[in-house]
Amino acid sequence: GPSGTAGALPSGPAPTEAPASAGASSPPSSVPPTTPPTAVPAPTGTISEGAHYGDILKVEVNNLAVRAQPRRTAALVHAYELGGPTPIDHGLVRLDRGDFVSVHLGPVQVGTTVWYLVYPSVEGAFQTSPVTWYTQHPSEGTPGPGWMAASVGDDVYATLAREPSDTELEGFEPIGLNAAGTGTFVSPPQPRHDGWSFTWAAASPRSGDPCTLHVQLVPADGTVEPVTAVETTTNGVKASSRNGRFLTAPWLPAPAGSWDTFTLQVSGSCRWAIRLTPLHHD
Repeated sequence: GPSGTAGALPSGPAPTEAPASAGASSPPSSVPPTTPPTAVPAPTGTISEGAHYGDILKVEVNNLAVRAQPRRTAALVHAYELGGPTPIDHGLVRLDRGDFVSVHLGPVQVGTTVWYLVYPSVEGAFQTSPVTWYTQHPSEGTPGPGWMAASVGDDVYATLAREPSDTELEGFEPIGLNAAGTGTFVSPPQPRHDGWSFTWAAASPRSGDPCTLHVQLVPADGTVEPVTAVETTTNGVKASSRNGRFLTAPWLPAPAGSWDTFTLQVSGSCRWAIRLTPLHHD
């Protein structure tokens, strides 16, 4: 396990598992250059405190694992450097004191552990690293973030280093809609679209007790069928793939004078975290 003594994460509730090794991904070509950030209102449930999308966390302990899923039994991700003729294998990812990561999703609390899905960061820069993280050899898999425990009970493994500007965030991909909490949530209105990247995680508030998670995209026009993003149950923790999933809706092109917004609505009893980002339309 991690070694060393950690302080508290400055901004809010202890996060789950955080930081991890370096590795940057190039901006997805399927994403538009900019999308205005969306403020997340308080839901009728409870919003999780902690770090937010894009926040840079500093690792405060040594030997902190970065995993493929938010559970302590999950496999560690692998770091590769791709700058040369062949990939350089840097081994399984374990972060040390002074390393930095950027938050992609979270927090998600599983038992007493607070987890974040993170990307590696060099000296606190957003989405910059000479290495990338994989669950397979680069010739067989795709790069992506990894799950890191930011705290376990009162032991904090990562602290907030800084909050990047919107300009920094949008240089990688649209900021999109990001939220984490427990129970019911309704987002602010989102622009009508037909394709997104959707990343999610769900955890039972009490280990062993089943919980439910239901996430829908609901058009402003009540006569139009909503699109289900995820519907699941768990008595532990479940999560999408590290890179999320492609989510589509038959909503474009939009006829003149028709509805032009939708809301993302969460229901169920699980703790949850979601990230929804619009993809570029060819």
